[in-house]
Parts: sequence; C-alpha cells; structure tokens
Amino acid sequence: MIHALAADRRAAVAVESALTFSLILLPLFLGAADAAVLLAVQFRLEEAVHNALFYAYASAANATSPSGIENAATEGYGSDGPALTVATPSYAYYCIEPDGTEATGTEENSSSASCPSGQSLATWLTVTVSATVSLPVSIAPFPDSVPLSAGATVRVN
Repeated sequence: MIHALAADRRAAVAVESALTFSLILLPLFLGAADAAVLLAVQFRLEEAVHNALFYAYASAANATSPSGIENAATEGYGSDGPALTVATPSYAYYCIEPDGTEATGTEENSSSASCPSGQSLATWLTVTVSATVSLPVSIAPFPDSVPLSAGATVRVN
C-alpha cells in the first residue's frame, strides 16, 4: 500500500500549483495592487497641478490668487482617496531680454523690481501638491504609507 501511494502522482500538479501561487504569484498580485494605488494617486496629483497652473495662466488676477490656485488644484484632484495638501504657491521674478523666455541672471526680490534698460520683469509661479497614500497591502519590511508629490513651474506673465 505504501508503495502504491508513493507511485501515485495525480496530486503532484495541484501541490506544485498551490506552492507556485502562494510563494510567487500572490506576492506579485499584492505588489501590483499597491503599485496601482500609487500610480492612480500620482496621476491625480499631476492633474491637480495641471489644473492649478491652467487656472493661474488664464489671467494675471488668477496668478496672484493663492486661494484660487488651491481651489483649482483641489478641483483637479477630486474628493476621493487620500487628503490633498497644496503648498503655498511660490513666485520667482527675473529680468529677461525682450525675446527671451528663460530665467537667467539673479532672482529679483519682488514683482516691483526694476530691470535694466531693454529687459522686462517676468514672473514664474511654482505649484506643489502632495498626499500620503495608505497602501492596501501591508508587508512587514515596507512602510504602510507612502508620501507622493507633484509640482511644476510656469511663466505667468
């Protein structure tokens, strides 16, 4: 009877499949679930920045309205998922040549700075957003949550 059981290979495939699934495929699926959540939130953060910059770029009044920029970012992000944090928009001022588009030289102190003859003062707006994502699958050596952020800079005048 023992010899007959040892020669029986009918359940070998089932055991090998169970081991393969539990040791290899299951961790891959769980990791893919974490990656999917992180990517979804990162895309939403980038959409929030995109929406805020388009709002600011629409008019000079919008570009100088931090609360409007924050509202536009929040609208672009949506209300689902982890809480959105919008950093206070920052502005940088540079004197540029009439045909120039790049910020060169030293940064000016304010929007009322005077530029050398032939140059004009240009303003760059930087918007940064962030969110902390709680991962759906908690694995011991890895953190339970991951901070994500997105940001961009655009010339607004």
